[in-house]
Amino acid sequence: MIRRPPRSTPLYSSAASDVYKRQVLAKATVVASVDGDRIALAETRFGPYVNVASNEWSAGARLNGVRAVVVAGALEDDLLDACVRRGVKHLVLVSSAKSASGGLFADADARVRGDRGREARAAASGLAVTVVRPCVVRREPGGAREIVLGQGDDMSGDVSVEDLAETCARALTRPPSPGRTLAFEVRNGAPSSSAPNWKAMFASLKLP
Repeated sequence: MIRRPPRSTPLYSSAASDVYKRQVLAKATVVASVDGDRIALAETRFGPYVNVASNEWSAGARLNGVRAVVVAGALEDDLLDACVRRGVKHLVLVSSAKSASGGLFADADARVRGDRGREARAAASGLAVTVVRPCVVRREPGGAREIVLGQGDDMSGDVSVEDLAETCARALTRPPSPGRTLAFEVRNGAPSSSAPNWKAMFASLKLP
């Protein structure tokens, strides 16, 4: 039986697994789009907070009950078109800072994320779009260093995948107006045990 999620549920592409794990830890209900042979594993692993959708389903079917979408891999045309048709309120697109030339995503996915054409297509959709551009992503625990947001596309450094996931999760709750695109870079700063002031950090970002 397919569980119908509440309308506030975000959909995550399979490449965004670290982001939806962060949402699951917060006990937020999400939809995870995964390959068909991984559905049973995902349902067992994440329990009642994850509604699993198959990548083999149509884009429209994957968007049932979905209010926001997080994409960290290829931005499929049919998914983008379905987001517009289904009235999705917010698209969070994980892209890449210009300085990111290695690290965790130094593979085919990195080349996908480095394609700024994805950003242009998302912005032209008319959706509310947030583009998160991480510097070099490291597979290391989060919460040990400052999270720094900036604009200008000249940021360098690195960011833990957990802090990137947290940033995307926070961005979900702060959509720009429909038809507007908010783009920013993210990196880790100095060691810190203080909780980020997300309200102030996002307030400092400017829309074009």
